[in-house]
Amino acid sequence: MSDREGPSGSGTQGSDKGENNTRTSAQPMPTAASSYYASEPIQFRVRGSTITGASPPKFVTLEDIMKAAHGMQNMALAHEIAVDQDFKLEPFEPPDNSYQKLVKETMHKAYFDILREQLNSEPPEYKQALVLLEDVKQGLFAILLPRHTRIREMIEEVDVFRAILETLEILKLDLANTLIAMIRPHVQQESVQYERAKFDELLKVSEDGLQYTREWLKRHIDVEGLSLPVTDKNIIRNVTAQTLAKAYLELLEWDTSKNYPETVSLDAPRFAELGTQVFRVGCGAALLLASPACGDHSTAAAHKQTLKDKILILIDNTTNDIELKSVLPSVAEEIILVTEQLLEKLSQSPLTAETKEIIRTQILSLGDPEHRVREIVRQRVLEFLKTILVCGGGSRQIPVGLSALARELTAVSGTLLRYVMHNKAVFTSHYMDIVAEELSRS
Repeated sequence: MSDREGPSGSGTQGSDKGENNTRTSAQPMPTAASSYYASEPIQFRVRGSTITGASPPKFVTLEDIMKAAHGMQNMALAHEIAVDQDFKLEPFEPPDNSYQKLVKETMHKAYFDILREQLNSEPPEYKQALVLLEDVKQGLFAILLPRHTRIREMIEEVDVFRAILETLEILKLDLANTLIAMIRPHVQQESVQYERAKFDELLKVSEDGLQYTREWLKRHIDVEGLSLPVTDKNIIRNVTAQTLAKAYLELLEWDTSKNYPETVSLDAPRFAELGTQVFRVGCGAALLLASPACGDHSTAAAHKQTLKDKILILIDNTTNDIELKSVLPSVAEEIILVTEQLLEKLSQSPLTAETKEIIRTQILSLGDPEHRVREIVRQRVLEFLKTILVCGGGSRQIPVGLSALARELTAVSGTLLRYVMHNKAVFTSHYMDIVAEELSRS
């Protein structure tokens, strides 16, 4: 697993970069009409090992490949709606100084310049403008919901065409997001079968669509104590559950030098973000443990909560050890300041210069990822998450030393479990086949 010495990332899926893969998405694919042999489908050979040398080569058509690619795009959209509770459409704005933005602005300006010229001519030309206005108004009314009474009134009063068109775009987006919210429960129910079917279509046209998934799982299969070969389905199922729990945790600390598993590629950014959150929870807990405790039980609890809030704010933008080290001096000074404020409130002696230096040294030492306190906290966090994944949630005791960050740890574990349950529902059969194949070896 990565020790997060550099910026976190989701990893990229490797690919050959030969001459046959130089075409970009912006370049049109050849059609049958442009081929010299228009009556015959274009075919591509799928390389791959066969059991016997006499087996015939496997061929797929260009149509098969394009269907699979299109299916993966639809699968990705369905996956986003099903997994991300906050998914919604956003208005597209081309990047500044881009060709797309230039074209958009030029076309819009030309359109309204022509309209303005007609309206300002002597005599003014209103016929086309009135037709346009009526069409736009009817289009607006067609997509309004019953609750949009104020917008309906506004449309009746608007006399600026640009404002009408902009309002139309806003309402179209609002309607689309409303529909997404309405269909999300249905998508969540159907997306498992849909994603499984689309992925299986992709496997038919790929050389080995599970190559990196297989490598990922094999790193975590534990055969200790087993008498190989194993054929008992219950044992295979149990080994698969333990294997997957460790494999999913690896995604939180992904080593970007490895190829990302195909079956979790859609959620790579999500696992990377969760990994960053786990990193911050661990660092926050370690910093709290290294901070001085003051006062009686009730005062100490309030002090710890204040320190926690301050620390989490200071490390909020850290994603790796390098960034953590850069903010630790500020964290140390904040801890000293909060502690002195508490001592003053309790009418106790302030910290001595020697004590302040000890606090600074302790805090700065936590920049080392192999620091004993950080390593213990990390192991406790990962063991807690592993238990959640294996047992499927339920009531679990927060590990010792992490009670102050129970809310953050619970939020992370809940989100992780949601991603994992969806992924397992789609790909468990493939995972069990891979584990079974490995356990069948003597």
